[in-house]
Amino acid sequence: MTLTTGQLIHHDRYRIIKLLGQGGFGAVYRAWDTSMEKPCAIKENLEASEAAQRQFKREALLLGNLSHPNLPRVTDHFTIPSQGQYLVMDFIEGLNLEEILARNKGALQEKLALGWIDQVCAALSYLHEQGVIHRDIKPANIRISPTRKGREHAEQSGVSFDALTSLPGESQAFLVDFGIAKSGPSQQTTIGAKAVTSGYSPPEQYGGQGHTDKRSDIYSLGATMYCLLSGKPPPDSVEVVSGVLPPPLAVSAANPAVSENTSKVVMKAISIHRDRRWGSVEEMLRRVEAGPPR
Repeated sequence: MTLTTGQLIHHDRYRIIKLLGQGGFGAVYRAWDTSMEKPCAIKENLEASEAAQRQFKREALLLGNLSHPNLPRVTDHFTIPSQGQYLVMDFIEGLNLEEILARNKGALQEKLALGWIDQVCAALSYLHEQGVIHRDIKPANIRISPTRKGREHAEQSGVSFDALTSLPGESQAFLVDFGIAKSGPSQQTTIGAKAVTSGYSPPEQYGGQGHTDKRSDIYSLGATMYCLLSGKPPPDSVEVVSGVLPPPLAVSAANPAVSENTSKVVMKAISIHRDRRWGSVEEMLRRVEAGPPR
Protein backbone atom coordinates (compact mmCIF):
# COMPACT_ATOMS: atom_id res chain seq x y z
CA MET A 1 0.00 0.00 0.00
CA THR A 2 1.48 3.33 -1.07
CA LEU A 3 2.04 5.82 1.73
CA THR A 4 0.22 9.14 1.28
CA THR A 5 1.30 12.76 1.62
CA GLY A 6 0.87 13.93 5.20
CA GLN A 7 0.64 10.41 6.61
CA LEU A 8 2.40 9.83 9.94
CA ILE A 9 4.11 6.47 10.44
CA HIS A 10 6.19 4.65 13.07
CA HIS A 11 4.70 6.05 16.28
CA ASP A 12 3.90 9.29 14.42
CA ARG A 13 7.59 10.12 14.11
CA TYR A 14 7.85 10.37 10.31
CA ARG A 15 5.54 12.52 8.19
CA ILE A 16 5.45 11.62 4.49
CA ILE A 17 6.07 14.69 2.32
CA LYS A 18 6.02 13.19 -1.16
CA LEU A 19 6.72 10.10 -3.24
CA LEU A 20 10.16 10.30 -4.88
CA GLY A 21 10.11 7.05 -6.86
CA GLN A 22 8.25 3.78 -7.08
CA GLY A 23 8.92 0.28 -8.44
CA GLY A 24 7.46 -3.19 -8.31
CA PHE A 25 8.81 -3.96 -4.84
CA GLY A 26 8.46 -0.69 -2.98
CA ALA A 27 9.05 3.04 -3.11
CA VAL A 28 11.19 5.90 -1.83
CA TYR A 29 9.67 8.88 -0.04
CA ARG A 30 10.84 12.24 1.17
CA ALA A 31 9.70 12.61 4.77
CA TRP A 32 10.07 14.81 7.82
CA ASP A 33 11.52 13.44 11.06
CA THR A 34 9.32 15.15 13.68
CA SER A 35 11.64 14.01 16.49
CA MET A 36 14.90 15.35 15.04
CA GLU A 37 13.15 18.12 13.04
CA LYS A 38 14.93 17.47 9.77
CA PRO A 39 14.17 15.94 6.35
CA CYS A 40 14.89 12.29 5.67
CA ALA A 41 14.39 9.68 2.96
CA ILE A 42 12.41 6.51 3.62
CA LYS A 43 12.97 3.41 1.51
CA GLU A 44 10.00 1.03 1.49
CA ASN A 45 10.22 -2.71 0.81
CA LEU A 46 6.88 -4.44 0.37
CA GLU A 47 8.00 -8.02 0.98
CA ALA A 48 6.36 -8.85 4.32
CA SER A 49 7.15 -12.55 4.82
CA GLU A 50 8.69 -13.66 8.11
CA ALA A 51 11.94 -14.67 6.39
CA ALA A 52 12.14 -11.30 4.64
CA GLN A 53 11.66 -9.49 7.94
CA ARG A 54 14.51 -11.41 9.56
CA GLN A 55 16.80 -10.71 6.59
CA PHE A 56 15.75 -7.06 6.57
CA LYS A 57 16.73 -6.61 10.22
CA ARG A 58 20.16 -8.16 9.63
CA GLU A 59 20.81 -5.92 6.64
CA ALA A 60 19.42 -2.79 8.33
CA LEU A 61 21.79 -3.26 11.27
CA LEU A 62 24.70 -3.72 8.88
CA LEU A 63 23.83 -0.60 6.87
CA GLY A 64 23.27 1.40 10.05
CA ASN A 65 26.91 0.89 11.00
CA LEU A 66 28.28 2.29 7.72
CA SER A 67 29.91 5.71 7.73
CA HIS A 68 31.43 7.38 4.66
CA PRO A 69 31.33 10.98 3.32
CA ASN A 70 29.87 9.82 -0.02
CA LEU A 71 27.12 7.65 1.48
CA PRO A 72 23.93 8.76 3.23
CA ARG A 73 23.61 7.55 6.81
CA VAL A 74 20.99 4.93 7.62
CA THR A 75 19.47 6.29 10.84
CA ASP A 76 16.50 4.03 11.59
CA HIS A 77 14.60 0.95 10.47
CA PHE A 78 11.21 -0.52 11.29
CA THR A 79 8.48 -2.83 10.01
CA ILE A 80 4.80 -2.08 9.49
CA PRO A 81 2.99 -5.41 10.07
CA SER A 82 1.38 -6.95 6.98
CA GLN A 83 2.83 -4.19 4.82
CA GLY A 84 6.59 -3.96 4.56
CA GLN A 85 9.94 -2.86 5.91
CA TYR A 86 11.38 0.63 6.00
CA LEU A 87 14.88 2.12 6.03
CA VAL A 88 15.30 5.74 7.10
CA MET A 89 18.26 7.59 5.60
CA ASP A 90 19.65 11.10 5.31
CA PHE A 91 17.86 13.05 2.61
CA ILE A 92 20.44 14.24 0.10
CA GLU A 93 19.61 17.58 -1.49
CA GLY A 94 20.42 18.19 -5.14
CA LEU A 95 19.92 16.35 -8.42
CA ASN A 96 20.64 12.79 -9.45
CA LEU A 97 22.80 12.11 -12.50
CA GLU A 98 19.82 10.96 -14.54
CA GLU A 99 18.27 14.39 -14.04
CA ILE A 100 21.55 16.13 -14.81
CA LEU A 101 21.93 14.12 -18.04
CA ALA A 102 18.39 15.09 -19.06
CA ARG A 103 19.05 18.76 -18.40
CA ASN A 104 22.36 18.56 -20.23
CA LYS A 105 20.61 16.89 -23.21
CA GLY A 106 23.54 14.62 -23.86
CA ALA A 107 26.86 13.30 -22.61
CA LEU A 108 28.71 15.04 -19.81
CA GLN A 109 32.17 16.51 -20.15
CA GLU A 110 34.71 13.81 -19.30
CA LYS A 111 36.59 15.66 -16.58
CA LEU A 112 33.36 16.56 -14.77
CA ALA A 113 31.96 13.02 -14.99
CA LEU A 114 35.20 11.42 -13.76
CA GLY A 115 35.35 13.83 -10.83
CA TRP A 116 32.00 12.53 -9.61
CA ILE A 117 32.83 8.92 -10.45
CA ASP A 118 36.01 9.22 -8.36
CA GLN A 119 33.81 10.00 -5.34
CA VAL A 120 31.43 7.14 -6.14
CA CYS A 121 34.43 4.80 -6.37
CA ALA A 122 35.52 5.86 -2.90
CA ALA A 123 32.07 5.01 -1.53
CA LEU A 124 31.89 1.72 -3.41
CA SER A 125 35.37 0.68 -2.30
CA TYR A 126 34.32 1.31 1.30
CA LEU A 127 31.15 -0.76 0.86
CA HIS A 128 33.12 -3.66 -0.58
CA GLU A 129 35.59 -3.48 2.32
CA GLN A 130 32.60 -3.89 4.65
CA GLY A 131 31.38 -6.89 2.66
CA VAL A 132 28.40 -5.05 1.15
CA ILE A 133 27.40 -5.39 -2.52
CA HIS A 134 25.23 -2.46 -3.59
CA ARG A 135 23.58 -4.13 -6.62
CA ASP A 136 21.81 -1.08 -8.08
CA ILE A 137 24.40 1.45 -9.25
CA LYS A 138 22.96 3.69 -11.97
CA PRO A 139 22.71 7.44 -12.67
CA ALA A 140 19.40 7.73 -10.81
CA ASN A 141 21.10 6.39 -7.65
CA ILE A 142 23.95 8.91 -7.65
CA ARG A 143 22.93 12.27 -6.23
CA ILE A 144 24.97 15.43 -6.69
CA SER A 145 24.64 17.72 -3.72
CA PRO A 146 26.07 21.22 -3.17
CA THR A 147 29.06 21.59 -0.89
CA ARG A 148 29.10 24.47 1.56
CA LYS A 149 31.17 26.40 -0.98
CA GLY A 150 28.58 25.60 -3.63
CA ARG A 151 25.70 26.80 -1.45
CA GLU A 152 27.53 30.05 -0.68
CA HIS A 153 28.29 30.61 -4.36
CA ALA A 154 24.66 29.94 -5.28
CA GLU A 155 23.42 32.39 -2.64
CA GLN A 156 25.90 35.09 -3.63
CA SER A 157 25.31 34.73 -7.37
CA GLY A 158 21.54 34.40 -7.09
CA VAL A 159 21.39 31.27 -9.26
CA SER A 160 20.19 27.78 -8.44
CA PHE A 161 22.68 25.09 -7.48
CA ASP A 162 21.93 22.97 -10.54
CA ALA A 163 23.39 25.78 -12.64
CA LEU A 164 26.67 25.37 -10.73
CA THR A 165 27.12 21.61 -11.02
CA SER A 166 29.88 21.97 -13.60
CA LEU A 167 32.10 23.99 -11.27
CA PRO A 168 34.85 22.03 -9.46
CA GLY A 169 34.76 21.87 -5.68
CA GLU A 170 31.13 22.97 -5.43
CA SER A 171 29.39 19.61 -5.62
CA GLN A 172 29.63 16.23 -3.90
CA ALA A 173 28.49 12.84 -5.22
CA PHE A 174 26.52 10.44 -3.02
CA LEU A 175 25.81 6.79 -3.83
CA VAL A 176 22.28 6.28 -2.55
CA ASP A 177 19.45 3.71 -2.38
CA PHE A 178 20.56 0.75 -0.30
CA GLY A 179 17.21 -0.95 -0.86
CA ILE A 180 18.74 -3.96 -2.60
CA ALA A 181 22.17 -4.04 -0.96
CA LYS A 182 23.26 -7.39 0.42
CA SER A 183 26.16 -8.58 2.52
CA GLY A 184 28.53 -11.22 1.23
CA PRO A 185 28.96 -12.47 -2.35
CA SER A 186 27.84 -16.02 -1.57
CA GLN A 187 24.36 -15.16 -0.32
CA GLN A 188 21.21 -15.67 -2.33
CA THR A 189 19.04 -12.79 -3.50
CA THR A 190 17.63 -11.01 -0.46
CA ILE A 191 14.77 -8.63 0.25
CA GLY A 192 14.16 -6.12 -2.47
CA ALA A 193 16.91 -7.60 -4.61
CA LYS A 194 14.57 -9.08 -7.20
CA ALA A 195 14.62 -6.15 -9.59
CA VAL A 196 17.20 -5.44 -12.27
CA THR A 197 17.76 -2.29 -14.31
CA SER A 198 18.14 -2.82 -18.04
CA GLY A 199 21.46 -1.48 -19.28
CA TYR A 200 23.01 -1.34 -15.81
CA SER A 201 22.60 -4.86 -14.37
CA PRO A 202 25.14 -7.58 -15.29
CA PRO A 203 23.85 -10.91 -16.61
CA GLU A 204 24.58 -12.74 -13.35
CA GLN A 205 22.08 -10.52 -11.53
CA TYR A 206 19.15 -11.78 -13.59
CA GLY A 207 17.13 -14.78 -12.46
CA GLY A 208 16.45 -16.20 -9.04
CA GLN A 209 19.95 -17.20 -7.94
CA GLY A 210 21.41 -13.74 -7.46
CA HIS A 211 25.05 -14.90 -7.18
CA THR A 212 26.72 -11.52 -7.35
CA ASP A 213 29.99 -10.11 -6.07
CA LYS A 214 31.95 -6.86 -6.23
CA ARG A 215 32.58 -7.37 -9.96
CA SER A 216 28.81 -7.13 -10.44
CA ASP A 217 28.95 -3.64 -8.94
CA ILE A 218 31.92 -2.86 -11.19
CA TYR A 219 29.77 -3.74 -14.22
CA SER A 220 27.03 -1.36 -13.04
CA LEU A 221 29.58 1.36 -12.32
CA GLY A 222 31.06 0.92 -15.81
CA ALA A 223 27.59 1.04 -17.36
CA THR A 224 26.91 4.26 -15.46
CA MET A 225 30.17 5.76 -16.76
CA TYR A 226 29.23 4.63 -20.28
CA CYS A 227 25.93 6.49 -20.00
CA LEU A 228 27.48 9.67 -18.57
CA LEU A 229 30.12 9.80 -21.30
CA SER A 230 28.07 8.66 -24.30
CA GLY A 231 24.67 10.06 -23.35
CA LYS A 232 22.88 6.70 -23.26
CA PRO A 233 23.25 3.41 -21.35
CA PRO A 234 24.78 0.30 -22.93
CA PRO A 235 22.36 -2.36 -24.21
CA ASP A 236 20.75 -4.84 -21.83
CA SER A 237 23.40 -7.41 -20.85
CA VAL A 238 21.14 -10.45 -21.22
CA GLU A 239 20.06 -9.37 -24.69
CA VAL A 240 23.73 -9.08 -25.64
CA VAL A 241 24.47 -12.54 -24.22
CA SER A 242 21.53 -14.04 -26.13
CA GLY A 243 22.53 -12.32 -29.38
CA VAL A 244 19.36 -10.22 -29.58
CA LEU A 245 21.49 -7.05 -29.47
CA PRO A 246 25.11 -6.46 -30.54
CA PRO A 247 27.75 -5.48 -27.98
CA PRO A 248 27.97 -1.74 -27.30
CA LEU A 249 30.24 0.54 -29.28
CA ALA A 250 33.38 1.67 -27.49
CA VAL A 251 32.73 4.86 -25.54
CA SER A 252 35.27 6.74 -27.65
CA ALA A 253 33.42 5.62 -30.80
CA ALA A 254 30.08 6.77 -29.41
CA ASN A 255 31.65 10.04 -28.23
CA PRO A 256 35.01 10.94 -29.85
CA ALA A 257 35.62 13.57 -27.14
CA VAL A 258 36.28 10.78 -24.62
CA SER A 259 39.92 9.76 -24.15
CA GLU A 260 41.01 6.33 -25.31
CA ASN A 261 42.24 5.45 -21.82
CA THR A 262 38.88 6.16 -20.21
CA SER A 263 37.07 4.31 -22.98
CA LYS A 264 39.17 1.17 -22.41
CA VAL A 265 38.55 1.32 -18.65
CA VAL A 266 34.79 1.49 -19.18
CA MET A 267 34.65 -1.26 -21.79
CA LYS A 268 36.59 -3.66 -19.57
CA ALA A 269 34.23 -2.88 -16.67
CA ILE A 270 31.15 -3.80 -18.74
CA SER A 271 32.50 -7.08 -20.05
CA ILE A 272 29.73 -9.68 -20.21
CA HIS A 273 32.16 -12.21 -18.70
CA ARG A 274 32.68 -11.47 -15.03
CA ASP A 275 36.27 -12.76 -14.92
CA ARG A 276 37.28 -10.27 -17.63
CA ARG A 277 36.20 -7.21 -15.63
CA TRP A 278 38.38 -5.24 -13.23
CA GLY A 279 39.05 -7.23 -10.09
CA SER A 280 38.40 -4.30 -7.76
CA VAL A 281 37.25 -0.70 -7.73
CA GLU A 282 40.74 0.36 -6.72
CA GLU A 283 42.31 -1.36 -9.72
CA MET A 284 39.78 0.27 -12.04
CA LEU A 285 40.33 3.72 -10.52
CA ARG A 286 44.12 3.44 -10.77
CA ARG A 287 43.78 2.84 -14.50
CA VAL A 288 41.46 5.84 -14.87
CA GLU A 289 43.95 8.04 -13.02
CA ALA A 290 46.82 6.76 -15.17
CA GLY A 291 45.47 8.76 -18.08
CA PRO A 292 43.28 11.61 -16.77
CA PRO A 293 41.75 14.04 -19.29
CA ARG A 294 43.59 17.33 -19.61
